Amino acid sequence: MVQPTLYRYFPSPRPLKRPPSKTFLHLPFILRREIYLLAGLSINSTIYLNYIPSSNEHCIQDYNPLIPEHWPVEPYITPRSHSLSHFLDSYLPQPQISLNRHCECQDCNSHASYNPNGVWVYTACNCAPLPWQLLYVSKVIADEVFSIFFSENHFSVFRNSLCGLSALSSLPKSALEDMRSLSICLNYFEPEVSRKIRSFGPVIQRCDIDCHAPCAASKQQRLFTKAKRHHEEVSIGELQQLCQTLTHIPPQQLNLSFTCDVADTAIAEEVLHPLFQLPRLRECSIRLGYLYLPDDKTDYTPLQHLAQETVKKLTTPPPAAQKPFNFPALPLEIQLQILSHTSLVTPYDLIWGPNTPIAKYVKTPFYEPRTFPWRAYPSHAECCTTCSPFPALEPEICFCWSSLAAFSSTCTCFRLPLPLFLLNKSTQKIAEEIFYGRNHFQVLRRAYTASRELEIYSFLTWIPESARRCLRFLTWEMSWGCMSDWGGYLQKGDKTHTQWLATLTFLKDIPAGQLSLTIDTSFSQDCVYIQNGGWEYGDSGIVVPDSVYLAEAEFTFGIAASLARDLVESEIRLRDSFWWFEGLRLRGEGEELREERDLDRGRLLEKMVMGRAYEGELRGKGVRRAEWNGYQRYQPPW
Repeated sequence: MVQPTLYRYFPSPRPLKRPPSKTFLHLPFILRREIYLLAGLSINSTIYLNYIPSSNEHCIQDYNPLIPEHWPVEPYITPRSHSLSHFLDSYLPQPQISLNRHCECQDCNSHASYNPNGVWVYTACNCAPLPWQLLYVSKVIADEVFSIFFSENHFSVFRNSLCGLSALSSLPKSALEDMRSLSICLNYFEPEVSRKIRSFGPVIQRCDIDCHAPCAASKQQRLFTKAKRHHEEVSIGELQQLCQTLTHIPPQQLNLSFTCDVADTAIAEEVLHPLFQLPRLRECSIRLGYLYLPDDKTDYTPLQHLAQETVKKLTTPPPAAQKPFNFPALPLEIQLQILSHTSLVTPYDLIWGPNTPIAKYVKTPFYEPRTFPWRAYPSHAECCTTCSPFPALEPEICFCWSSLAAFSSTCTCFRLPLPLFLLNKSTQKIAEEIFYGRNHFQVLRRAYTASRELEIYSFLTWIPESARRCLRFLTWEMSWGCMSDWGGYLQKGDKTHTQWLATLTFLKDIPAGQLSLTIDTSFSQDCVYIQNGGWEYGDSGIVVPDSVYLAEAEFTFGIAASLARDLVESEIRLRDSFWWFEGLRLRGEGEELREERDLDRGRLLEKMVMGRAYEGELRGKGVRRAEWNGYQRYQPPW
């Protein structure tokens, strides 16, 4: 028999405390999550799992992974690294590991990453610590904080950095089950020439986390080759074990980016084979080759196709046994709706340049200016910034097909869907109607092309005759030059004038009121200044008279006005006619010069073609120009 308490018969001298009817856990999870974030819990950030050597005096090889108690000790552990150890090294940090972790504030895009000699130097992180105290309040709160941390951040691990891939495989099973975004870098290689190319534009790619110069020059910084060495065999073995650990992740949850720069497809197939153990991925990006060089003659197509096939296998469910779908049997309206959601339509302008290939991997004359903004041939492609599987962050390492032997299921770089034009005649006709009718084409002037023909004539004769009737948006850049260098361009008797007359017949075949034609005269007052002895950069002290600028502008306007009259006389009915003519910046004063300064010659040309009541600005002329460069974060030099 259980003896009852005496307080059953006698009142207790202490007041009875009733448990509160409502607690923190009674709040909705959405409110609790906001409270965790206000307390300092990090989301939408990159969490690096590797450690950083204590100083430049120590190399990664100085840290024996089997004897962590003998590792060189970092005298100052940042609050950020200390708080991360509570999340990543189990609930209690391992006391024998006294090293910092790499942080976002020390990425290669940061001013704190490289010294003037180009060597990576660690500087202490000043980021706010994570609220690790929440992990010890209660099990329910700890589980919620733990789940938010691993599901709403991006995690990155480098095999060549301190602690290697074990920094990921040592995480608890519950952390892996919650993880949604992960980057694995097995091997990273970037030639010195490639780094110089990237230094001209905004840098997106980040370098591997090397401790100091000896590590960068060691065997870790090279391509994996078919003649496997010990380093390749060990790396593939570690990846095999890691992929077995990641099988705990639920299907269609993980966004994975994988990097391993190789020299041939044979070693690439061995490296990619362990990835097929993973559950089906939500998004995937794979890089197998380093940054292309503009004059590189190596064919990276096999590696790129291998990366593309692997990504599709990892993200696409196995096909069910069913009969082939007869797409051409669908009604024409439905076929149009389906194909309009493919890459036949791009929200950005398409440049057409009839020149030698921009690079060996670009096989089409159509490309977006956001990818090749410098217009130099050959040219280096810019990252689209969406090739990372984690949408809230810029990619650590670029996975764009346009600049690397890589493929990403989230990359938005334009790629002409050639198979749709080669499938059959009916699909080709629909594809041409969508591609040429729903995109805005920009025809470059002759300075940027290998052709000496009239630019717009070359474009209209290059595309199929059936595609001309589909055109709706076309921009033509005239090959402008000063009067002394003009030659016979677009003047009677010259070959280009004959081609212009043929162009008028092509434009007349387009249905009336369908085409919006933009003509950029390319007039540049700065070029007039340079032509007359001025400097391109800086003040040369030379003053060009206003009369010279006025004479050049009037000469260019006369050529453009003759084109406008030809459009009217040929009875070409346009939907819109936009003309761009740079205004003059004059030094002198006076009523006449003030009128010249305020004169919009482009507006006069538009009224010559469309009528006195026409206003191009009200028809969207300026809006279209403002959206020209797509998502580029900086303006190109032109």
